[in-house]
Amino acid sequence: MGNKDTVPCPSQNTLPSDIHDAMLRKKILRKQHIYVSTKRRITILVCF
Repeated sequence: MGNKDTVPCPSQNTLPSDIHDAMLRKKILRKQHIYVSTKRRITILVCF
């Protein structure tokens, strides 16, 4: 496990697990974004 803040160089061999981890993180972020936007929409409906 390396430092998650540093982006590996293209010249380095990226492990499939790292790529999978990055894809998983993107999916989670997308889900969180959808959840936040839906929550905001519900809040707007409640306010008005």
